[in-house]
Amino acid sequence: MDARGRGRGRSRGNRGNYDTQGNQGNFGRRGSSGYRDTSANRGRSGSRGGYNSRGGFYQSSDRAPSTGFGHHGSQAALEQSMSQLSVHSDTDLLANHFEVTIGKYAELYRYALSFRKRPQGDTGDCGGKDLERITKSKASTESEGNTKVGVKSQGDPVKESASEPKSFDKDGKSKSANPPDDDDNGDEPTHASETFDSRINRSKTRRIIALLILELKADKKLARIPLATNYSTHIITASPILEKISKIFTIDYYDEYRSGPPDNPEVFDVKLVFEKSFSLRDLSQHLQESSRTQSFVEFPDKEDAVSALNIIFSYHPYVRCFPTFTHENPPRFSERFLTTVGARVFYGVYVRGRNGPTDTGQIKQQGPLNSIPGFSRSVRTGFSADVPINLNINTKTSLFYAKGNVQELIDAWKTQNAPRQWHQYHYADLAKFLKGLSVRTLHLTDHQEPDNFLATITNLARVSQDGMQPTVAAVRADNPGHQHMESLGAYFDRVHNTHYGPKSNVFAVVIGGGDCAKAFPADLLDIIPGQVMRKTRELPLAAVQPPDENKKRILDKGRSLFYGSNPSNTGARQFDLSLGDVMISVPVVPLAAPVVRYRRIGNAQNSGPPPENHVWGDLVKYGSWNLKDSSYFRPAAQRFVWTYIELTLKNSGSVCRAEDLSRFSQGLQSALHRVGMVGAYLQALPFPEGHKRELPHETLPTQHHVAGLVAQFNFIDEMIRNLRDKHGVNLIVFLLPTKDMELYSAVKRVGDQRTGVATVCHVLKYDRWKKHYGPNTSPDFYGNLSMKINLKMNSRSVNQSLAVKPAILGAGTMILGIDVTHAGALAMSGAPSIAAVVGSVDAEFSQWPASLRENPLVQDQDGKKKSNEQVTDLKDMVMERLRGYYDANKQQLPQRILVYRDGLSEGQFKICEEQELPQITAAIEAVFTEKGRALSQGQSIPVALICAVKRHHTRFFPTSDVQQDTPTLIGYGAPGKKSSRYNFNPMPGTMVTEKVTYGKGQDFFLISQKAQIGTARPTHYVILKNSTIHTRDDIALATHHLCFLFGRSTGSVSVCPAAYYADLAADRARFYVRRFYNAAKDEKWDPAAHQDHRFDLSIHESMRERMFYI
Repeated sequence: MDARGRGRGRSRGNRGNYDTQGNQGNFGRRGSSGYRDTSANRGRSGSRGGYNSRGGFYQSSDRAPSTGFGHHGSQAALEQSMSQLSVHSDTDLLANHFEVTIGKYAELYRYALSFRKRPQGDTGDCGGKDLERITKSKASTESEGNTKVGVKSQGDPVKESASEPKSFDKDGKSKSANPPDDDDNGDEPTHASETFDSRINRSKTRRIIALLILELKADKKLARIPLATNYSTHIITASPILEKISKIFTIDYYDEYRSGPPDNPEVFDVKLVFEKSFSLRDLSQHLQESSRTQSFVEFPDKEDAVSALNIIFSYHPYVRCFPTFTHENPPRFSERFLTTVGARVFYGVYVRGRNGPTDTGQIKQQGPLNSIPGFSRSVRTGFSADVPINLNINTKTSLFYAKGNVQELIDAWKTQNAPRQWHQYHYADLAKFLKGLSVRTLHLTDHQEPDNFLATITNLARVSQDGMQPTVAAVRADNPGHQHMESLGAYFDRVHNTHYGPKSNVFAVVIGGGDCAKAFPADLLDIIPGQVMRKTRELPLAAVQPPDENKKRILDKGRSLFYGSNPSNTGARQFDLSLGDVMISVPVVPLAAPVVRYRRIGNAQNSGPPPENHVWGDLVKYGSWNLKDSSYFRPAAQRFVWTYIELTLKNSGSVCRAEDLSRFSQGLQSALHRVGMVGAYLQALPFPEGHKRELPHETLPTQHHVAGLVAQFNFIDEMIRNLRDKHGVNLIVFLLPTKDMELYSAVKRVGDQRTGVATVCHVLKYDRWKKHYGPNTSPDFYGNLSMKINLKMNSRSVNQSLAVKPAILGAGTMILGIDVTHAGALAMSGAPSIAAVVGSVDAEFSQWPASLRENPLVQDQDGKKKSNEQVTDLKDMVMERLRGYYDANKQQLPQRILVYRDGLSEGQFKICEEQELPQITAAIEAVFTEKGRALSQGQSIPVALICAVKRHHTRFFPTSDVQQDTPTLIGYGAPGKKSSRYNFNPMPGTMVTEKVTYGKGQDFFLISQKAQIGTARPTHYVILKNSTIHTRDDIALATHHLCFLFGRSTGSVSVCPAAYYADLAADRARFYVRRFYNAAKDEKWDPAAHQDHRFDLSIHESMRERMFYI
C-alpha cells in the first residue's frame, strides 16, 4: 500500500522520482478496492510452441487458433504441443542502448580528491552571532586579507583521513579509503589542518571542485588535456596532469552567485593524488575475445573503467548544472540549465527570461511541485563480439520544488493541503515539506547583492501558541545579546526597509542549524532551482508515456544530452569516444504462454471435484483472461463465516444506502459459491447497529494526531474481537469511507496480529450516475475479492494452476522469494528495515506463507547508520519456510529449491551470493538434520539462486514506428476484441538474451505482462548460482509460466510471483510498524531508551501459515 521509494535497497515510504515508462503498478494492475491490488484482468490469446535452437520453449510464428476455455485435447496432446520444434525467430527489437567505440585516447588516468579547510578568523558568518550580524553585508566585516587562488607543492607526508577515497564504484562514488602515500617532499603550509577530510557537505564540495577545474584550465598545457570529474571524489583525464604523484591546490572559496572571492574568504586545500591508469581498448578487446572463446574471465580493471566512462558521459550535462559568470567586463551572470540526481539522472530546470520547455522537456505544475522529464545514463559492458561497451539512456520524470521564493511555495502548499483553516498538524507537515530546501537570501540589494548568502531551511519558525500561523508578525526576532522584543517583520522593516507591518501573512522559516539557526522571512529566500522532492507519494504528471514517445525523446534529446552535438563539447566527445546514432538491435526469443487450468462450474456436492477447465490459446497469449464458466482449481470449500462492516465518520450518517449494501453482500455471497466456496456463510448482524459502525471521530486522524490514532485502533480492536467472539466471524469485508493509510493500518494490525480474523478492505466510490456513494457491485470486482478470499481462508486453496509444468517445476520443487523494504524519508531516524521470505508449500505454487523479521541497520565507513539490504536472519527465516513445506507435504522435504531474490541492484549481487546463499544452504542442512534426513558429506539439495531486478533502465522498442500486424508487438490486441489504440509494447513472453545482457549465458530480460499503459519494463533475471541440472532457458521458461500463477489476478504479472509475494509481505509489514515508518514528528528510533520503540512483526498463530498479506 505504501508507495515505493526508490533505490532498492528501496524506500517505499517515498516517491520522489518515477520511471517514465513502467506501468504504475509494475507488478500488476491496481484493484478496485483502492489499495495496491491486482484486479481481475480480462484478456485474450496465446500460442502453442516448442523448443527451438536457442533452447527453451518458444511461441510458434504461426498464430494459434482462437480457442480458449475448455479441455481441448488430452494431456498427451498438450505435452506433444510443448515438444514441437518451432522455426528459429529472426525478430528483432531495439534496446535503448547505444554502442560506444573507443577513439584515440585508449588510456585513462584517475586522480583522487580530498579536502581540508584552513582555520580563519571571524568572517562574519553566523557562528553564534545575532540576526543583525548575519543579515548585514559580509563585505562590511573586518578583513584579514585575501589569499589568492594558487598551487602549493606537496610537503611532508600528511596523515590521511579514513574517509579519503581510494577507489570508486561504476558510477564514480567513493567505496574505500586511503589513497597511496606520497613520497614527494616539499613545503607544507604550517597553518593548515593536519588532516585531509572528504566530509565537507556535498554542495560545497562540488563548488570547490568547480573552482579547482577553473584553476587547472587556466594552465594552457592542462587546458588541452581532456578532463572529466564526478564533482565528488575523482578526476579522470586522457593524459597525466601531475608531474609527481600528488599536489595540493589552495582554493579561495566563493559560491556560484559571485563572480570572484570576497574579502577574507574560506580557504580550502585540495589534494589531488594519482591513483591508477587503465586501458579502455584492452577492456573492449578482452570482452570481444572472451565472447568468442567463452572463457568469461573478468577484466581486472573493468569496474574502474566503467566508472570512468560513466563520469565522462555525465560530465557534459554536469557542467551545465551550475550557474556561471561570463568573461565580459563586468561579468554577466548565466543561470544553470540542468540539475542532477546522483550524477546519473539529469533534468532541465526553469531559466528566468526563457519561454518554452527546458533542455529535457516541458515542466508541468503540480501545486507546490513541478513535474520535470529527464534522462538517466549507465555505461554497460558484456561479453559480446558485436557490442562489448554500450551506453544505456532512459527517460525519467521526477517532482521538484517549484521555482520562485519560499513564500510562493508555501502559498501553493497551503492551497493544496490547508485551503480552509490552519491546524497545528499543518505546522509539522509543512516543516517536513520544507526541511532541507536550499535557498539564497534576497534581503541585500544593489551593490550589496553579491553578499546574499546560501542557506538551508531546517524548520518553520516557532510561535508562542499552538495553532497560530508562523508569520513574521507572530514570530519574535531572535537576537541573542540584544533581546529585541520586536517581531521578525518589524526588525526587517526597521533594518532592511521592508513593509511587512503588524498583520503580515508572510511566513517565517528557520535557516541553518545549531548556533546558526535563525528565523527569516520566507519571501526573502529564493529557491535554488532543480531540487528534487523525495518526501512525497505523489506521482509526477506525464510520467507514463507510450513506447513510441519515449523512443523519440531518447533519440531527439537524451542522446545529445550525454554526448553533445558539437565536436568541441566537453565529456565524451573531448575524450574521442563515439556513440552510435541508433539504438542497438537485439534478437528476441518469444516464449509461449502456458495452459492455465481451473475447474468447470459444477455441482460441488458430487463425490468428486468438477472436471478441469483449461484456458489457453488466444485467451492467455496477451497475458489476461476471464473466469467464464470456471471455478477455482481447489476452492476453500470448508465452512467459514464472513460478514461486512461499513465504517462511517462520527455524526456523518451512513454513506451507503441499505439496498446497495444488501446488493453488495448478496452479490459477493453468490460469487463465492459460484467459484466453489460453498461453505461461505454470510452472517447477518442484529440491529440497531447492523452492518454499520461509527468511528470515534468526525475526521480521520493523521499521523500527528496520536491520541486519535490510539482511539481509532482500540475501536477497531474491540469491534473485531466482538464479531469474532459473539458471532464466530472468520472474515470481515470492511467498506471504508475513504482511502486512508492510518485506518487501513489499524484494520490490518488488529486482524493479522491481534485477533487472527481475515480482513479485506474496499474503499467506497461515488457513483456519478446514481449520485451517491456505494460499494462496487460489478462481477469483475466480486471476482477480484473472491480470489483473495479463497487464498486467505484455507492453506490448501488453489485459484489456478498449470496444465503442463516445465521439468524444473516438477514434483519436489520448492520456491522461495526474498525481499527487504527500507524505512524511507518519512520514518524515524535510524528505524530498521524489514525482511520478508515467502515459500511455496504445494505442487501448484499457489500457497506462499511468509516469515517477517526486523533487519538492523549497518554502519558505513563514516560511522553513519544506513539501510541494510542483506537479510540478517535469513537462515532462521528459511528454516521456518522449510518446516512449513514439510508440514504441508506429509513430512516430505523438497528435492530442489529455486530462490528468487527481489530488490537488489547490480552492485549488491555479491552480497547475495557470498552472504545470503551460505545462510540458505545452512538452513537446508539444519532442517534436513532436524527432520532426520541429514545430508551426507558431499550431498546437497540442488539450489538455483536468481536475482529478479526490476529497477533497471533497459527498455525494448519496435524497429519501426509504423503500425503493423506482427506477433512481436501487442498491436491492437486479439482478433475479435481489438483495442482502439495501437500498443507498441512487446508481447508477454518476450525474452532477450544477447547484446544487452552480461553475455555469460546466465541472465535474461523477460516481459511477462501486457503493458496497458506506458512502456513495458522487462524484469532482468540474473542466475547467481545454479546447482540443478536445468539450464538458463529452462529457468526462463519456468519463470514465465510462474508469472501466470499470481493468485489474485486473472492475468500474468511482470515479475515471478515468488518475488512479488515477498514484496507484498514486506509491504504489509510496513503497516504493522507504521507509527515508526510514518512518524508523527522528527524523532530518533531508539528501542534501548524507549520501550515502545520496538518492532512487532508477529502474526497471529491462526494465520502464520496462510497468506495473510494477499
